[in-house]
Amino acid sequence: PEQARWFVDEVLPHDAKLRAWIRARFPGVADVDDLVQDAYARLVRAHASGPIANAKAFLFVTVRNLALNRLRHQGYERPPGCMEIDPLSVLDETVDT
Repeated sequence: PEQARWFVDEVLPHDAKLRAWIRARFPGVADVDDLVQDAYARLVRAHASGPIANAKAFLFVTVRNLALNRLRHQGYERPPGCMEIDPLSVLDETVDT
């Protein structure tokens, strides 16, 4: 009962923002509901082993890590729109730089 109350009071209020954030940051993630469920399960397990100072921060970091892992397993190397930068084009060894 105490853990359920904590979940309802501290975690669920962030659900809508969390889902919007996932869709905006990780459009390649196929199943947002599954990702959120997995993050909630990890958060509840962590809370059962000790107090969590900031449930919102823990939740967003957890879901970010889960999303990156899923994208990595799906074969994404970097988010869409990210381009490779040639390190030689960035270096300028002139004296006046």
